[in-house]
Amino acid sequence: MNKNFTGKWVLFAISFVVTCLIWYAVISSDDPKISISLGSIAVELENGDSLHEKGLAYYVESDETISVTVSVSQKKGWLVKPNDIQLTADLKKAEEGTNTVYVQAQIVNNQSIIGNNYKLARNYVTIRTEKLVEKTIPIQVDTSGIPGDGLKAGKCILSQESMTVRVPESFKENVDCARGTVDVSSLETDFEGEIPLVFYDEDGHEIDCEAKQVLPEKNSVFVKVPVGIVKDIDIEIPEEQKSYGKGYRCTMLESERSSQKVIGTEESLADFNKIVITAEALELNRKTESFQTEMDLSEYLPEGVAVYDPAERKLKIDAVVEKLETRTCSIPVSQIRFENLADGYQAEAAENAAIVAEVEGLASELSRLTSEAVNLIADMQGCNPGIWHRNVSIELNTELISDHVVLLTESRKVKIRVEEKS
Repeated sequence: MNKNFTGKWVLFAISFVVTCLIWYAVISSDDPKISISLGSIAVELENGDSLHEKGLAYYVESDETISVTVSVSQKKGWLVKPNDIQLTADLKKAEEGTNTVYVQAQIVNNQSIIGNNYKLARNYVTIRTEKLVEKTIPIQVDTSGIPGDGLKAGKCILSQESMTVRVPESFKENVDCARGTVDVSSLETDFEGEIPLVFYDEDGHEIDCEAKQVLPEKNSVFVKVPVGIVKDIDIEIPEEQKSYGKGYRCTMLESERSSQKVIGTEESLADFNKIVITAEALELNRKTESFQTEMDLSEYLPEGVAVYDPAERKLKIDAVVEKLETRTCSIPVSQIRFENLADGYQAEAAENAAIVAEVEGLASELSRLTSEAVNLIADMQGCNPGIWHRNVSIELNTELISDHVVLLTESRKVKIRVEEKS
């Protein structure tokens, strides 16, 4: 009897387990787990700036997306979207060369549905780095629009005409320039301000600096655009053929242009008609050889006036400076011309010594120096018969020698005899 009773309990237990399994299967079949592909999700690269600080640019050599699948209940599977999962790769520890950077997954939405039931087709990205190099590129800023009635806009004056950019070495030749535009429509006064810059390649296509990792020192430039009346101003330079420095003479002085176009208000331009560049500004008194220099014309402009085209702000000046020679010339006293001698008197030198005069000039000029090229003059005003010591003035005859020759001896004291005409 006990044996039969035990057997019945075993059968009852087996039946209960089978019933439970059947019940669980029925319940599970109502909302089974299913696998859903979220497709390829882009990996977000973090701390790329840390590589830039190391002087490196970076690229993803492997696919930048990773396929993701999730296992969720069938009833709630429709709620799951690709943006529920965020994939990130931290570049902070990457170094020069090829790097394997592991990907972190984070459930940002539907955490209760997805939980940890997701799978990545790959858990890393391959990052290649290369050096960032410096390149200097020009800055170009133009104007658009038309200023107020009767006014013109000058060329843009930039705080800097070029800038340095850091760029991946393989992309260096593609970065050509930075450009900006100032809208001067209806302006009646000068424009001053920061202008945003856009970067272009050599074909004139705009560069996506963030995508191409082009890192400029700044993304804007300070610009001034003069707005006003345009006027041509004469330029005056010092005389040539003048001895500005001891022993040297400037024999040629030329500027590349004789006038300058400027822009300013009507009031500021009213009395401004000439730019005068002095010998002092050129330091001609210190020059001992020929030279070329550039003068900044903006320093010669009154307040409210600017150079119309900044490219013409500098004026090129060429100067020829030649060394002078000195030479002495003996002039017979018989060449003395007596002036203001009273009627009835005559005069002559009481000594036969020649008068020695020293002159300075170019060798080519001094080669024509003769005693006839020098005039001797004695003023005999008030001289009665007798012996007089008079100053004899020495002058050059510019008809016989260049008027650029300088006489270093101005006069000599000579003993002169005055007597009545016989």
